[in-house]
Amino acid sequence: MYRKNRTQTNLLTQDAAQYLDFQTILDTDNLAEILSEEMLTSVASKVTTRYNTDLQSRSEKQKQLQEIIKYVLSQSEKRSFPFEGSSNIIFPLISTACVEFAAKCYPEIFKDGNIVKAKVIGNDDGEVMKDAEGNEMRNDDGSTAILDETGLPAIQNVGAKLKRGQRVATVMNYQLNEEIDGFEADMDALFNALGALGTMFKKNYYDNEKICSSLVYPDKLVINDFAPSFTAPVTHIIEKYPQDVVSSIRSGDYIDFDFDPEAQDSASFDNSLDENDAKKTSDEASAGLVIFLEQHTWIDLDNDGYAEPYIAVIHKATGKLVKLVKRFHEKGVKKNRKGEIQCIEAINFFVKYVFIPSPDGSFYGIGLGHLLFNINSAINSSINQLTDAGTLQNTGGGFISKSLNMTGGMKPFRPAEWKMVESFGGNIRDAIVPLPAPEPSQTLFVLMQFLVNAGKELGSLRDVLTGENAGNIAATTYMGMAEQGQKQFKSVFMRIYNSLRQEIRIFYELDSEYLTQKKYAEILDIKLFESPSVKEDFSLKGYDIVPVANPENVISMQKYAKAQFLMGFIGSPMVDQFLLHRTVFETAGIENFDKFVIQPQPQPDPIMEVAMAQEETKRMEIQAKTQLDAAKLEFEQFKFQKESAKSDSEVLVNYAQAGKLVKDTEMAETKEKLDVLDNMIDAESKQNEMKDRKDERSFKAAIELEKINDRKEERKLKAAVELGKLENQQVQIPTTKKDKEEETSADV
Repeated sequence: MYRKNRTQTNLLTQDAAQYLDFQTILDTDNLAEILSEEMLTSVASKVTTRYNTDLQSRSEKQKQLQEIIKYVLSQSEKRSFPFEGSSNIIFPLISTACVEFAAKCYPEIFKDGNIVKAKVIGNDDGEVMKDAEGNEMRNDDGSTAILDETGLPAIQNVGAKLKRGQRVATVMNYQLNEEIDGFEADMDALFNALGALGTMFKKNYYDNEKICSSLVYPDKLVINDFAPSFTAPVTHIIEKYPQDVVSSIRSGDYIDFDFDPEAQDSASFDNSLDENDAKKTSDEASAGLVIFLEQHTWIDLDNDGYAEPYIAVIHKATGKLVKLVKRFHEKGVKKNRKGEIQCIEAINFFVKYVFIPSPDGSFYGIGLGHLLFNINSAINSSINQLTDAGTLQNTGGGFISKSLNMTGGMKPFRPAEWKMVESFGGNIRDAIVPLPAPEPSQTLFVLMQFLVNAGKELGSLRDVLTGENAGNIAATTYMGMAEQGQKQFKSVFMRIYNSLRQEIRIFYELDSEYLTQKKYAEILDIKLFESPSVKEDFSLKGYDIVPVANPENVISMQKYAKAQFLMGFIGSPMVDQFLLHRTVFETAGIENFDKFVIQPQPQPDPIMEVAMAQEETKRMEIQAKTQLDAAKLEFEQFKFQKESAKSDSEVLVNYAQAGKLVKDTEMAETKEKLDVLDNMIDAESKQNEMKDRKDERSFKAAIELEKINDRKEERKLKAAVELGKLENQQVQIPTTKKDKEEETSADV
């Protein structure tokens, strides 16, 4: 049960103190090795006294359990009333009810092998990333920042808790289905016995580098019937074969004690208070089992006034204490400011499965065996009376007169045989007086039928639940009747569900303490250096582990009805379609549906969508402003081109007039005016240079326009450009014949 961490501790001598130091208690594995003989005897005496007290408190319930077991196993005894060899039939009412209950409960707990799943507690939307300085990446208004590379919010580890829970569930399902020996078989036996006995126990611990789980029947676990919980002392009656006892001694698990391998203790139901109990038969004694009392109790070994939790093992035959180990971790010890122990968190190894809690508040619950026992007894009595009445009527009996020289007893006859008798006169019938033997009572028969029906109703053994007489019942009516018939068991299923959750919680805590990183990676089929930390995944904070069992899904017809109901929402925009299809397949019991269900594309985060919309709005505002500036620039360009064309026309007119002036004036005046003309030509060159610069600006503006994606605005701008060109073409220089002649003369 515990890993060996042997420490060299000096044994207490007879002169040493009777009590131990608390640090010594923490450092020592088996405290029985260092206790003095007086302390060993004292502890053993306390354990035995407590065991006997607890056993006495539940003596009546123990006897009742033995009677129930007789009914379940149909163990009848010979009867001598009303006559020797009379009928003693046991009607299988309790047995049938227990079998039916187990058949309903077992498949739902172990469906698909997924006994464990993870339940995420709290938010699993990830966490905000941090910058190089360790600060969260947030905007000035407190919202999550947007990453420039991806345009997504700066959030990481989205769904990390769910992934962690899935890893934990995978490992624990492997342990329950493959690693723990006989876990499923023990649960099967538990469901079958729970209905009859009302209470069953599971013991969970760590041994030989793996989790172990064993089934404990109520006669083997003794606790005071008025105890509120497992915080009270609990005694587990352990039966071992002699070779296993020797192995425990030689391995150091038990200290050496006077043990005779040839001696044999009584076996099953050894805890009965009746020394003449029929269970103590020679067959059981020949099994050669050695009985130990393993008590999870509280003892003050350091004499500080606060009792610490321990596990003490006593050899029942000799009363010898063979093992004493602490039942707590050092981290579970809480001290006050003075350094005194304030409280110690004890480790609990047991889980109670109860059918119905006892109405009087006692520890042991009640089951179908308790509820149906009196009805079953009345049915047995009625059947036996009817059978005995039929036997008396068929066999007969009575008185024979001495005048008929004939001996009594049975007179068998063969076909066509006649026997000779001596009669001293009169009819033979007058010498024989038969006993009155009425036929079986019809009233008693009706009463028996009433009791059987009442027992079936209480045990949920109706025809519709057993699959009988359902051929002429409508499907909806059948499902309604089945649902109604299961209501009284739903609370029982929920109790089993909660107990299984407690048991899985113990497994989770054991994995948190003992599971290695190497084994964790091997089960998950992940490389050791890539596997997540087992200590972080099996942390005792963050989420709970719950079983898959659903008390609503009990009958296949109910499952199909639920699947049909869910299919009505296919295509609805208000329902997640992927999750809906998964639920339909799971409810209908379809296996491996993940292989053909298409995983939907991940939907963007609403926060991210709002941020992206804001960024798009800003981009469109900048784009619109750029377009407006470009349009203004283009308009100025067209205006400048129009004014430039008008200036060119005026220059040409002036040039022609200058030529005419040269022709009419003297050479001096012509030279002077030609100088003026040269100046005008220089002005025109400057204007052309200015035009080139403006054209360059227009070219740059056109390049910027090419970057704009809005086609509608681009078409408007092109229309404006075409309109400007049309106006430019309309401004033409008028040329007459006279002007051409003057121009030619000037050239000459």
